[in-house]
Amino acid sequence: MSEYSEAQTEFADAEILIAALAAMGYTTVENNIGKPLPLVGFQGDYRTVDGAGHTKDAALALKADVIVRRKYISGPTNDLGFVKGADGKFKAIISEYDSTRHSAAWLARLKGEYAELNVVKTMKRMGVRITNRSTRRNAQGQDEVVYSYAKA
Repeated sequence: MSEYSEAQTEFADAEILIAALAAMGYTTVENNIGKPLPLVGFQGDYRTVDGAGHTKDAALALKADVIVRRKYISGPTNDLGFVKGADGKFKAIISEYDSTRHSAAWLARLKGEYAELNVVKTMKRMGVRITNRSTRRNAQGQDEVVYSYAKA
C-alpha cells in the first residue's frame, strides 16, 4: 500500500459530498461521520496514522469519515477517504498510488459537482423550484450551468 496524502477541500456538507461522488461514478459511498473507519490498502492492510508503515491493527490505522471502498473503484487501488476537520471542511485522503486517477484535475471536477449540488440544495431550502437546467458557453469559452426556476 502506498503512502496517503491529504488535500484540503472546501467541502463542508457530507450529504452533498456523497452526491457529488455519485455524480462522478462512485455510487457506493460510506458516511461514517462521527465514527471514522480505517482506510484499507490494495493488499488488505492499513496505513498507520503516523505514516510509518503498514499494520493489520485497525486501532492504529488512518481513518476517514466518508469512504469509497477500493472494491467500488475499478482496478487495483486503495480506499479513497475524506476526513472532516475541526474547521468543518473535509480533507481528501488519496494514496500516492492512486494520485494519477484521483489527481488535482479529478478533485477540481469533484469540486464543480459539489458546487452545483450545493446551489441546488440552497435553492430548494429557499423555496425555489428548478424548472430547467442547461449549459452554455460564455464569452471566455467556458461552460456555464444555467437554471430556470420558479417559486415553489
